[in-house]
Amino acid sequence: MLGLCTACGGSCEKNQITLFLPGEIEFVAGKLGMDLMAFKEKFCNTIVFKGQHIFIMKAGVCPFLNASYHCELEDSNCKLTRCLLYPVIVSLVNGKAAVYLDEKGCPMTRWVPKEFTAQATEIYEEIKNELPDWWLEFVVKYDEALYDYSKLTRHREKRFIELRELESCMIKEWKPAPRPTPNFVQIGGTVHSC
Repeated sequence: MLGLCTACGGSCEKNQITLFLPGEIEFVAGKLGMDLMAFKEKFCNTIVFKGQHIFIMKAGVCPFLNASYHCELEDSNCKLTRCLLYPVIVSLVNGKAAVYLDEKGCPMTRWVPKEFTAQATEIYEEIKNELPDWWLEFVVKYDEALYDYSKLTRHREKRFIELRELESCMIKEWKPAPRPTPNFVQIGGTVHSC
C-alpha cells in the first residue's frame, strides 16, 4: 500500500467497484485456504457481461478493508492486482489496452512516487495483451465509473448483479473530489507521514 493511500479518506473505496482480474479469484481463495465456491458466496458478486462471468468484491466497501484503510489480503500476500497497483490502471484506449494513472478516481495521483508508477506500469505492460477484450470492455464501461454506494450496497447480498442494476447505481454527474494537501513528505521513493 502506498503511504499516501489514507490521506484522501479512501476515495477509491467510497465510489468504485473492486474488480478481479480473470483467474485471480481462484488465486485469492487458494491463498486464504478457502473453497472457491465458499469464497465466491461470502465475498463476491457476479456480473454476466458478454456471456462471461465478471467477479467483483461484494458491492460497496471491500470486505477486506479495515477502518484504517488497510487491506487484510496484504497479510496473506494476495491483495488484488488492481488494488495493489492502483492508481495505475489498465483499460482500453482507442480499442487497445493501455496503462495510465486514474486521475478521475484518485485525488492523490500527483503524489504517487515515480518509481511506483514505473513498476506498476511495467507489470501491466507485461500482462495487458493477455487480458481478454470482454474484460477490458467491462473495465471501460463499468469499472471506471463511479457509484452511489447507498444504492450499490442494496445489491451486496445478491449472488448475481444484473448490468441494469449496476448501471442504476452509477453517478451520472461526477464531480472530482477535492485534491487534499496530504500530511506527508516524499523523500526519494518513500512517503513519510508528518
